[in-house]
Amino acid sequence: MARMIIPKNTASIEEVMGAMQIYYDANDWVSNADFIQEYKLRYGIIGDDTDSSAYTKKTEIGAYYGFIEWEDITRKQSPRRITPRGRVFLEH
Repeated sequence: MARMIIPKNTASIEEVMGAMQIYYDANDWVSNADFIQEYKLRYGIIGDDTDSSAYTKKTEIGAYYGFIEWEDITRKQSPRRITPRGRVFLEH
């Protein structure tokens, strides 16, 4: 049996909700590059020398709870979208 990996990233609720809002507004699959660009436009840069993975890590918490899904779960760079469960969560 494979081990379950839980993300050890920290993020404020505002960052997590902001990341989910991008997928909610897109209402479609969103590539990592498009997500990063949109996150920077809406919320600014996280840090001066921020690694691009710092942006996509904001989606890991939503994905852990089933609010965000990958188009191809075997590829970490695969486009993502919000799930119906994620839409309901965000709307409440």
